[in-house]
Amino acid sequence: MSVTSPRIPTATATDRPWLVPGARIAAIGGPLVLVVCNALVNFTPGWATVESTAQSVDVIRANPGIAEWVVATGVLAVVLLVPGIWAVAARLAPRSPVLAAIGAWLMATGYILSTVLSFTTLQTLYLAQTDVDVAEVGAQLDAQVSWVSIVVSACFAFGALGGGIVLAIAMLRQRAVVPLWAGLLLLLSEPVRMAGLILGLPVGPPLASLFITVAFAVVILRLPEVREAARPSS
Repeated sequence: MSVTSPRIPTATATDRPWLVPGARIAAIGGPLVLVVCNALVNFTPGWATVESTAQSVDVIRANPGIAEWVVATGVLAVVLLVPGIWAVAARLAPRSPVLAAIGAWLMATGYILSTVLSFTTLQTLYLAQTDVDVAEVGAQLDAQVSWVSIVVSACFAFGALGGGIVLAIAMLRQRAVVPLWAGLLLLLSEPVRMAGLILGLPVGPPLASLFITVAFAVVILRLPEVREAARPSS
Protein backbone atom coordinates (compact mmCIF):
# COMPACT_ATOMS: atom_id res chain seq x y z
CA MET A 1 0.00 0.00 0.00
CA SER A 2 1.51 3.23 -1.05
CA VAL A 3 0.77 6.55 0.49
CA THR A 4 0.90 9.63 -1.70
CA SER A 5 1.51 12.91 -0.02
CA PRO A 6 -0.69 15.80 -1.10
CA ARG A 7 0.82 17.99 -3.73
CA ILE A 8 1.92 21.29 -2.32
CA PRO A 9 1.82 24.10 -4.84
CA THR A 10 5.14 25.80 -5.27
CA ALA A 11 5.59 29.51 -5.62
CA THR A 12 6.27 30.58 -9.14
CA ALA A 13 7.89 33.76 -10.24
CA THR A 14 5.93 36.00 -12.52
CA ASP A 15 7.34 37.73 -15.52
CA ARG A 16 4.98 40.64 -15.06
CA PRO A 17 5.61 43.05 -12.16
CA TRP A 18 2.70 44.38 -10.17
CA LEU A 19 1.38 47.77 -11.22
CA VAL A 20 -0.76 50.28 -9.36
CA PRO A 21 -4.26 50.08 -10.88
CA GLY A 22 -4.70 52.86 -13.42
CA ALA A 23 -0.95 53.44 -13.35
CA ARG A 24 -0.70 55.04 -16.76
CA ILE A 25 -3.58 57.44 -16.17
CA ALA A 26 -2.29 58.41 -12.72
CA ALA A 27 1.41 58.73 -13.55
CA ILE A 28 0.88 60.78 -16.71
CA GLY A 29 -2.42 62.50 -15.93
CA GLY A 30 -1.43 63.70 -12.45
CA PRO A 31 1.58 65.84 -13.38
CA LEU A 32 -0.16 66.91 -16.62
CA VAL A 33 -3.11 68.33 -14.65
CA LEU A 34 -0.53 69.98 -12.39
CA VAL A 35 0.92 71.69 -15.47
CA VAL A 36 -2.51 73.24 -16.09
CA CYS A 37 -2.88 74.30 -12.45
CA ASN A 38 0.60 75.86 -12.38
CA ALA A 39 -0.04 77.70 -15.65
CA LEU A 40 -3.35 79.12 -14.35
CA VAL A 41 -1.65 80.41 -11.21
CA ASN A 42 1.51 81.75 -12.76
CA PHE A 43 0.06 83.32 -15.91
CA THR A 44 -2.96 84.97 -14.27
CA PRO A 45 -1.99 88.65 -13.88
CA GLY A 46 -0.92 89.44 -10.33
CA TRP A 47 -1.38 85.95 -8.89
CA ALA A 48 2.24 84.84 -8.78
CA THR A 49 3.33 88.05 -7.00
CA VAL A 50 0.68 88.00 -4.26
CA GLU A 51 2.16 88.71 -0.82
CA SER A 52 -0.91 89.19 1.39
CA THR A 53 -4.47 87.99 1.85
CA ALA A 54 -5.84 91.33 0.69
CA GLN A 55 -3.86 91.09 -2.55
CA SER A 56 -5.09 87.52 -3.04
CA VAL A 57 -8.68 88.67 -2.67
CA ASP A 58 -8.14 91.44 -5.23
CA VAL A 59 -6.73 88.98 -7.77
CA ILE A 60 -9.48 86.44 -7.18
CA ARG A 61 -12.21 89.07 -7.40
CA ALA A 62 -10.83 89.98 -10.80
CA ASN A 63 -10.61 86.31 -11.86
CA PRO A 64 -13.24 84.30 -9.93
CA GLY A 65 -13.63 81.63 -12.63
CA ILE A 66 -9.89 81.05 -12.83
CA ALA A 67 -9.72 80.70 -9.04
CA GLU A 68 -12.26 77.89 -9.12
CA TRP A 69 -10.29 76.10 -11.82
CA VAL A 70 -7.09 76.53 -9.82
CA VAL A 71 -8.70 74.78 -6.84
CA ALA A 72 -10.24 72.03 -8.99
CA THR A 73 -7.08 71.25 -10.95
CA GLY A 74 -4.93 71.47 -7.82
CA VAL A 75 -6.98 68.86 -5.98
CA LEU A 76 -7.37 66.61 -9.05
CA ALA A 77 -3.63 66.74 -9.69
CA VAL A 78 -2.89 65.43 -6.20
CA VAL A 79 -5.59 62.73 -6.44
CA LEU A 80 -3.87 61.39 -9.56
CA LEU A 81 -0.27 62.27 -8.78
CA VAL A 82 0.06 60.43 -5.48
CA PRO A 83 -0.84 56.97 -6.86
CA GLY A 84 1.09 57.92 -10.00
CA ILE A 85 4.24 58.42 -7.95
CA TRP A 86 3.81 55.00 -6.36
CA ALA A 87 3.16 53.49 -9.79
CA VAL A 88 6.51 54.82 -10.99
CA ALA A 89 8.17 53.56 -7.82
CA ALA A 90 6.69 50.09 -8.43
CA ARG A 91 8.34 49.99 -11.84
CA LEU A 92 11.69 51.13 -10.45
CA ALA A 93 11.62 48.98 -7.30
CA PRO A 94 12.88 45.66 -8.78
CA ARG A 95 16.26 47.27 -9.46
CA SER A 96 16.34 50.10 -6.88
CA PRO A 97 13.96 49.11 -4.06
CA VAL A 98 15.31 51.39 -1.32
CA LEU A 99 15.64 54.52 -3.45
CA ALA A 100 12.25 53.93 -5.07
CA ALA A 101 10.54 53.52 -1.69
CA ILE A 102 12.19 56.54 -0.06
CA GLY A 103 11.68 58.76 -3.09
CA ALA A 104 8.02 57.80 -3.50
CA TRP A 105 7.28 58.21 0.20
CA LEU A 106 8.81 61.69 0.32
CA MET A 107 7.38 62.93 -2.98
CA ALA A 108 3.87 61.55 -2.42
CA THR A 109 3.74 62.98 1.11
CA GLY A 110 4.94 66.34 -0.16
CA TYR A 111 2.22 66.56 -2.76
CA ILE A 112 -0.46 65.41 -0.32
CA LEU A 113 0.52 68.36 1.85
CA SER A 114 0.36 70.67 -1.17
CA THR A 115 -3.44 70.52 -0.90
CA VAL A 116 -3.11 73.20 1.75
CA LEU A 117 -2.56 75.63 -1.14
CA SER A 118 -5.83 74.62 -2.81
CA PHE A 119 -7.84 74.97 0.38
CA THR A 120 -6.21 78.32 1.15
CA THR A 121 -7.24 79.49 -2.32
CA LEU A 122 -10.76 78.19 -1.69
CA GLN A 123 -10.93 80.08 1.61
CA THR A 124 -9.77 83.26 -0.12
CA LEU A 125 -12.38 82.72 -2.85
CA TYR A 126 -15.11 82.60 -0.18
CA LEU A 127 -13.69 85.74 1.39
CA ALA A 128 -13.68 87.51 -1.98
CA GLN A 129 -17.42 86.82 -2.32
CA THR A 130 -18.28 88.66 0.91
CA ASP A 131 -18.62 92.36 1.71
CA VAL A 132 -16.16 92.38 4.62
CA ASP A 133 -13.36 94.91 4.88
CA VAL A 134 -10.70 92.84 3.15
CA ALA A 135 -7.84 95.06 4.25
CA GLU A 136 -8.71 94.66 7.93
CA VAL A 137 -9.67 90.98 7.84
CA GLY A 138 -6.71 90.15 5.62
CA ALA A 139 -4.29 91.86 7.98
CA GLN A 140 -5.72 89.87 10.90
CA LEU A 141 -5.39 86.58 9.00
CA ASP A 142 -1.83 87.38 7.94
CA ALA A 143 -0.89 88.18 11.55
CA GLN A 144 -2.18 84.84 12.82
CA VAL A 145 -0.05 82.44 10.84
CA SER A 146 0.17 79.19 12.81
CA TRP A 147 3.39 77.25 13.26
CA VAL A 148 1.43 74.26 11.93
CA SER A 149 0.97 76.05 8.62
CA ILE A 150 4.68 76.80 8.46
CA VAL A 151 5.62 73.19 9.19
CA VAL A 152 3.15 71.83 6.61
CA SER A 153 4.47 74.20 3.94
CA ALA A 154 8.07 73.28 4.76
CA CYS A 155 7.29 69.54 4.62
CA PHE A 156 5.52 70.05 1.28
CA ALA A 157 8.56 71.80 -0.18
CA PHE A 158 11.06 69.32 1.30
CA GLY A 159 9.04 66.26 0.34
CA ALA A 160 8.39 67.29 -3.25
CA LEU A 161 11.98 68.46 -3.79
CA GLY A 162 13.76 65.66 -1.92
CA GLY A 163 11.47 62.90 -3.14
CA GLY A 164 11.80 63.98 -6.75
CA ILE A 165 15.58 63.97 -6.47
CA VAL A 166 15.69 60.51 -4.86
CA LEU A 167 13.34 59.04 -7.48
CA ALA A 168 15.47 60.64 -10.18
CA ILE A 169 18.57 58.95 -8.76
CA ALA A 170 16.70 55.63 -8.84
CA MET A 171 16.02 56.26 -12.54
CA LEU A 172 19.63 57.25 -13.25
CA ARG A 173 20.82 53.98 -11.69
CA GLN A 174 18.77 52.05 -14.27
CA ARG A 175 20.48 53.32 -17.39
CA ALA A 176 19.94 50.00 -19.17
CA VAL A 177 16.17 50.49 -19.17
CA VAL A 178 15.61 54.21 -18.47
CA PRO A 179 17.09 56.84 -20.81
CA LEU A 180 19.55 59.20 -19.15
CA TRP A 181 17.64 62.27 -20.27
CA ALA A 182 14.47 61.05 -18.54
CA GLY A 183 16.23 60.76 -15.19
CA LEU A 184 17.79 64.19 -15.69
CA LEU A 185 14.38 65.72 -16.41
CA LEU A 186 13.00 64.45 -13.11
CA LEU A 187 16.18 65.53 -11.32
CA LEU A 188 15.80 69.08 -12.67
CA SER A 189 12.04 69.37 -12.19
CA GLU A 190 11.82 70.57 -8.58
CA PRO A 191 14.93 72.83 -8.73
CA VAL A 192 13.37 74.43 -11.83
CA ARG A 193 10.11 74.89 -9.89
CA MET A 194 11.89 76.48 -6.93
CA ALA A 195 13.97 78.73 -9.20
CA GLY A 196 10.82 79.90 -10.95
CA LEU A 197 9.13 80.71 -7.64
CA ILE A 198 12.17 82.48 -6.16
CA LEU A 199 13.03 84.47 -9.29
CA GLY A 200 9.42 85.21 -10.20
CA LEU A 201 9.57 83.39 -13.53
CA PRO A 202 6.01 82.27 -14.40
CA VAL A 203 7.22 79.53 -16.74
CA GLY A 204 9.15 77.76 -13.95
CA PRO A 205 6.41 75.78 -12.12
CA PRO A 206 4.49 74.61 -15.22
CA LEU A 207 7.75 73.67 -16.93
CA ALA A 208 8.81 71.66 -13.87
CA SER A 209 5.51 69.77 -13.88
CA LEU A 210 5.95 69.08 -17.59
CA PHE A 211 9.39 67.59 -16.82
CA ILE A 212 7.73 65.25 -14.28
CA THR A 213 5.07 64.28 -16.82
CA VAL A 214 7.62 63.28 -19.44
CA ALA A 215 9.89 61.44 -16.97
CA PHE A 216 6.99 59.48 -15.47
CA ALA A 217 5.64 58.65 -18.93
CA VAL A 218 9.00 57.18 -19.94
CA VAL A 219 9.06 54.90 -16.89
CA ILE A 220 5.43 53.81 -17.18
CA LEU A 221 5.32 53.35 -20.97
CA ARG A 222 8.84 52.27 -21.89
CA LEU A 223 10.38 50.41 -18.95
CA PRO A 224 10.60 46.75 -20.00
CA GLU A 225 8.90 44.14 -17.88
CA VAL A 226 11.14 42.46 -15.35
CA ARG A 227 11.71 38.83 -16.37
CA GLU A 228 15.04 38.04 -14.75
CA ALA A 229 13.38 36.40 -11.75
CA ALA A 230 11.39 34.09 -13.99
CA ARG A 231 14.35 32.90 -16.01
CA PRO A 232 15.96 29.63 -14.90
CA SER A 233 19.51 30.04 -13.74
CA SER A 234 22.09 28.49 -15.99
